[in-house]
Amino acid sequence: MLPLSFATVEITVLRPGVVNDHGKLVPDYTNLTSHSEPGCIVQPGGSGEDIAEDLTTADRIIYAPPGADVRRLDLVELPSQSGRWRVRSEPAPWRPPLGYLDHLALVAVRHTEGAL
Repeated sequence: MLPLSFATVEITVLRPGVVNDHGKLVPDYTNLTSHSEPGCIVQPGGSGEDIAEDLTTADRIIYAPPGADVRRLDLVELPSQSGRWRVRSEPAPWRPPLGYLDHLALVAVRHTEGAL
């Protein structure tokens, strides 16, 4: 379990529906369902720029409680941070041998066009 004194962030998870695109199931970001996941920690990750594409990216590392309902390709909204962030990693459970701290770790990314 994450230390309660640090795990104070509630994220909003936006899950895309699924559509069939020529025989392949793909996320449908026009059809989102939402739910909240309390008890998270959000930390800054890396950032980058692509001058040729006029694009910037920023990462956030999210530590969520075990069993949090977050999946790769979900969108998340983070308090006090603009925009929506796409979960780009499979949520990875972390359970140390002593069991005193366990959580899901995931990486979310936001792309911003025209920011350079």
